[in-house]
Amino acid sequence: WLIYLGDRFGDSLSVAAGTPLSLRQRFCARHRVAWCLAILGIALADVFVVAHLDRGAIHSGLGLGAMALVYLIVNQRWPGLWRRLPLKEISIGFLFAAGTRVGLAAGLTNVIWPASLLFVCLCVLNCVSIAVWERALDLAQQRVSIATVFSRGERYLLPMFVVPTHVSLSVVLSQSDAAPVPLAAPAADPRRPRGPLRSARSERG
Repeated sequence: WLIYLGDRFGDSLSVAAGTPLSLRQRFCARHRVAWCLAILGIALADVFVVAHLDRGAIHSGLGLGAMALVYLIVNQRWPGLWRRLPLKEISIGFLFAAGTRVGLAAGLTNVIWPASLLFVCLCVLNCVSIAVWERALDLAQQRVSIATVFSRGERYLLPMFVVPTHVSLSVVLSQSDAAPVPLAAPAADPRRPRGPLRSARSERG
């Protein structure tokens, strides 16, 4: 949310006067003080959360944060790069999907990876759909998106919906008998003996 609010705030500031605005750009422009307070509040909450994460999650989060920072810099300073390399929506979808998996990095197994990759596809598809719907607005604001680079991209939206859906169903059906994967080890029962004492009792039993 911190990355999203920061990106939306910078987006609202970069629109030239007299240019048509989207609803979210109008909202951000009207409530800039509240927007800045929200960014500050979420940043403080993030500091609290990070302080309680394990080292593996922190390392994964730092790597993902570095990639998000690169995206923000490119999107704000060199947006024309997306015209030659139309990966804007793909980058956003990947970063969002990866962000939801940072805290679960230790629990990712071969069973979870297909679902995670399909979730990335879903997030990318959502971003591409928004770009197609807002193509006229992006052209009016002289913005670059995958829909402005590929002007007839809307004809491919339906296949992009159908293919991940079929793949998702295939993965679910093929793994319907797979055992659930715990994200954390179960807490030990303090009433149950452990170590040598437990094995000695089991032998006597």
